[in-house]
Amino acid sequence: MSEEIAFLIDELEETNKKELERLIKLMDHPLAEQNTYILWKFTRALLKASREKKWLEEHKVEEKPEENNDEIKITFSEPVKTTHDELYTVNKDGEKDLSLKISKEMTSGIFIPEMPTPPAPGIFGKQEEIRIVNQRRYAIVFDRETNKGLVYVEIKGKDYFAIEPTLTQKDELILKKISKKFGKKISKLAFDKEKLASLLGKLCKKEAIQYNDVYYVNMRYYLMRDNMFSGKIEPLMHDDKISKIICDGKKVKIEYTGIPLDTNVEYSDADEVKSIINKWLSDAKMKPGKDNAFSFNLNGFRTEGKTGENPSFTLTKL
Repeated sequence: MSEEIAFLIDELEETNKKELERLIKLMDHPLAEQNTYILWKFTRALLKASREKKWLEEHKVEEKPEENNDEIKITFSEPVKTTHDELYTVNKDGEKDLSLKISKEMTSGIFIPEMPTPPAPGIFGKQEEIRIVNQRRYAIVFDRETNKGLVYVEIKGKDYFAIEPTLTQKDELILKKISKKFGKKISKLAFDKEKLASLLGKLCKKEAIQYNDVYYVNMRYYLMRDNMFSGKIEPLMHDDKISKIICDGKKVKIEYTGIPLDTNVEYSDADEVKSIINKWLSDAKMKPGKDNAFSFNLNGFRTEGKTGENPSFTLTKL
């Protein structure tokens, strides 16, 4: 009889262990974050059951034959539902004892996790956004010919960094020379690889710059960015996470998944801001209205602002 009881106790303990292992695996699942508090309560209940089983085993009532019966009956203290702090049992006299506390001996060797703070409702979406903001690094502009990333994004805290290919002063001088020479024909040059590569090779030799395929790709990017597209903010317009681009002065700010962030994009002066606004007006075949204000759709953005002495603009993704 005692061997059968030991077998049942061991089987119960093994079942509890397997259940705890299953819970641990479940907590590794991405969806478990929102259910941690519930899982903690369930795990604690299992631990209580394990401790209760151990206590029952240690406080087993001695075997004794019942009167007028040849069979031997084993009687255990009857467990009842517990709170977090008390374990109710039936004492040796068969009466319920409501004052028996969980002792250190009963919990020795058993790890009880601290209770996590209950999750506040409705905040998981925003927490996820903040987590992404602090961890993301990715490419937003790719070279069409090589399909390699040209511009990358790093987000640190509330700062958004658009990381473009490095330019030296000599590189900037070469870009100005090419832009001035070709003007509106720069788009045709940008798609003529042989002609552009030959031109860059000659200018690099003249300026004592080492020319290679990477240099060609980087210079082609800047020629297209500044002459064919929207200049310094062009990379921001390629990031699907950005819903709004704002310039009220020289610095550029954005809304990234609904979160306002500062960027490392900055114009040198008001004339540079006015220059890109004039380019947009020309592309849209529009003219500023009253008080130099403008508003039109261009390249997938609602473009609004004003030109004049203190130019500003806001681009809102459509």
